[in-house]
Amino acid sequence: MYLNKIPHPINFLYDLEGSVFLEVSHFGEDVYRVAYRSSRWEGQESPARLTKLGWKKEKRGEVVPSGQGFEVRWEKERVLGTLEGRGFGVLGKGWVFNFEPNPHYRFYGLGEKAMPVEKTGVRTKFYNTDLWADFPPALYRDGTPDPLYCSIPYLLLDAGSAWIGILLTTPYPSFISLLAKDGIADSLHDPSPLTEGVSLGAEGGLPELYLVVGEDPKTVTCRMQRLQGTVPLPPLWAVGYHQSRWGYGSYTDLDALDRQFRDRDIPCDALWLDIDYMDGFRIFTWDEKKFSHPKNQVEDLKKRSRRVVPILNPGIKKEDSFDVYQEAKEKDLLCHNPEGLLFTGIVWPGETVFPDFSLPETQEWWAERMKKYLSAGIEGLWLDMNDPSTGCVDPKAMLFNRGKEPHSAFRNAYCLGMQRAVWDGFHKTRPNQRPFLISRSAFVSSSRYGGVWTGDNWSNRHHLKLSIPLCLSLSLSGLPFCGTDVPGF
Repeated sequence: MYLNKIPHPINFLYDLEGSVFLEVSHFGEDVYRVAYRSSRWEGQESPARLTKLGWKKEKRGEVVPSGQGFEVRWEKERVLGTLEGRGFGVLGKGWVFNFEPNPHYRFYGLGEKAMPVEKTGVRTKFYNTDLWADFPPALYRDGTPDPLYCSIPYLLLDAGSAWIGILLTTPYPSFISLLAKDGIADSLHDPSPLTEGVSLGAEGGLPELYLVVGEDPKTVTCRMQRLQGTVPLPPLWAVGYHQSRWGYGSYTDLDALDRQFRDRDIPCDALWLDIDYMDGFRIFTWDEKKFSHPKNQVEDLKKRSRRVVPILNPGIKKEDSFDVYQEAKEKDLLCHNPEGLLFTGIVWPGETVFPDFSLPETQEWWAERMKKYLSAGIEGLWLDMNDPSTGCVDPKAMLFNRGKEPHSAFRNAYCLGMQRAVWDGFHKTRPNQRPFLISRSAFVSSSRYGGVWTGDNWSNRHHLKLSIPLCLSLSLSGLPFCGTDVPGF
């Protein structure tokens, strides 16, 4: 996986007359869907959950076909259009939309990117990474690694007289190029709209765009958040101060923290547990030496106004005596490799297998498993390692849909499957109580299930400075409930 290179528009085929068919759908309120149909993408659909009903009928903007492409109008004025003759191209199952460049355009959004808020000149890929495992320490400590944990391929465009939101929904690795300079050492003697243009595309999946047009960024952002799903109202305690640090793993740790906060008269609403609270890092378990009576001890801390927020990872210890592993294996709910064996990574428990969250039945099973786990009185969780992280093992051999789909077909949406399963588990267990959920990785429509935090960071001024534009860009991209480890991981 080349994280710093894209399937470049110069390699795509654009003479597609009669082989692809353009569809433009108006939802209402200047919200449109643009998609191309062809046998190349037969049966493809996005796992993103979008709001397609409930929009008011009035409109001031339009998206209309133009040749083999389309153009966007605002109050009859053309504000954006695809390149004539090269507006849409294909490369195998990959595809690209190319737009006419305009030096006056200004670009925002792109989700979780460690970049300035304005993105002119950026060329970037969307592929959920496990940052500290996928990049060298010098880069993630002092540089600007890209991509990060979240893939939200969304562009907010200032087109002058109007603002336009453009959303890709494919879970495949995707890319956006915004007037980026091509060539060796940023030197190209014969630039063209394909080498210094505005392009959005992906390596596979259904070629579709959702476009939102408005008179200002506030209007477009609000509508885009509605389209993806607005963040559910969290419980009141979730917006207070929380104490989290690598190494908290026992009731003794949390009890000591509670006393120290009281002694110093510092308000604190939640204490977080990292991986050490589990029995041998087995998910859904408690180490009996560290938590002799989890339910009573969690309730005891709640009486002191301290909620307990444990970590939950997707990886399952590959151990015959572990009931979670045995049940998932018997039900055939785990990811396979190309040889038909269970795909195995090396994570906290050692040899680790992974639920296949591309399957609805896996999500349902996980939600049922949550019931017993939540009986300890847990009201919030932080979902980690759901990129998915496989340690030193290359994840490309992790297949989805019982081995029928390649890793790239669902990787970016893996976190979404886990988020939805955990959310359903909470609501099945406590239907009248608001859960608090945050996730390390995210995809389009993850906002429906809570917030995100920006993952492992460093305790330095460089990361502190980057966190501000990073969180602003996440907010502009439909994930306003976001934050960073302020003092660093």
